[in-house]
Amino acid sequence: MGEMNWVSRKIHLYNVTMGLYMLDCDVFERFTVIVKSMSTWFDNAIQGTKEWSSCSASCV
Repeated sequence: MGEMNWVSRKIHLYNVTMGLYMLDCDVFERFTVIVKSMSTWFDNAIQGTKEWSSCSASCV
């Protein structure tokens, strides 16, 4: 996306926020579940990578 100046970032944040507020309740809940699931998946992937890298030297 490249460099965004302060005003562009604020406009983008406003558009994203208003878009989320305009969602229906059930769609917003689905969106929230998807975001939380992705967050959990990424956290587990990062944790697994840390465990694998610490184990790789000592487990050989």
